[in-house]
Amino acid sequence: RIMPASCDHLSKEEFKVLVTGGGIAGLCTALRLHGQGFHDVTILERSSSSDYEGFALNLQPHACQVLHELNLLEQVCSVSWSPVDQRYYTFDGRLVAASARGLLAGKDFPQVSIHRGLLLAILERAVCERLGRKSFRRGFESKSYCQTGSKVVLTVLNHATGEANVF
Repeated sequence: RIMPASCDHLSKEEFKVLVTGGGIAGLCTALRLHGQGFHDVTILERSSSSDYEGFALNLQPHACQVLHELNLLEQVCSVSWSPVDQRYYTFDGRLVAASARGLLAGKDFPQVSIHRGLLLAILERAVCERLGRKSFRRGFESKSYCQTGSKVVLTVLNHATGEANVF
């Protein structure tokens, strides 16, 4: 269930959804919620800049399936590479085991390797295009939340002003 039973009388259009964290999971969550009909989705990201640090990620076929469902797999594949196999060797260089990866292993989706920064840039661009630029807010750090019935109050620190904001 996406919505708690106490909210059954509300439509998806009436919800204000806040996603705390603008990393890979937060951006994918926002895109998925928007795709399921939640129109008021805002992502609050602690970092004030889009200087993506990171390293290469190896996305398994099930992760690529999610990107396919978000209509982003083709774009991701255009800036990544797909390993054809995985091999294990002994310390003296003898092959112990090898196995095909992704599509070559009969999976429905590829396995791809991509820099974390490239993936984040693709996801952030998709969020801004689909949900609007104002939906992705940088410089907001979640501090606490309180739930009363079907309402949740989130307190965040605004890094630009140093003030606490309540959503």
